[in-house]
Amino acid sequence: MKKQLISSMTLVFALLVSNEVFAGFDEGKAAFMARDFATALKEFEPLAKSGDKQAQHILGMMYDEGQGVKQDYAKAAEWYKKAGNQGNQDSQYNLGVMYAQAQGVAKDDNESFKWFEKAAKQGHILSQFALGRLYT
Repeated sequence: MKKQLISSMTLVFALLVSNEVFAGFDEGKAAFMARDFATALKEFEPLAKSGDKQAQHILGMMYDEGQGVKQDYAKAAEWYKKAGNQGNQDSQYNLGVMYAQAQGVAKDDNESFKWFEKAAKQGHILSQFALGRLYT
């Protein structure tokens, strides 16, 4: 009985937390689309820090473009790398570009190739094109 109660409480807690996470993401997305970057940052940052790859990618974009934060390519690359390591193909592509252009990271053709290849294997068209250009 005690195990059932603990399991039930754990499930209820997990559902509550997941609903809050989804609510935070939806609020962040709505704020981002409305160009309210301060609110978007407030919503996405805790999600990104907790490992949400979409929030990590969006924070990468915000730092990359200077949306609601001071433009910082190094921070953008950090967030893209976190999301890319979890399989976010847009982050992987962006990292490929950053390594190719020495934007926030040291120029590294091998790293650039690696990130383009990861995204290309998932069907990311721009990464496939970038890989093709590297071979010509």
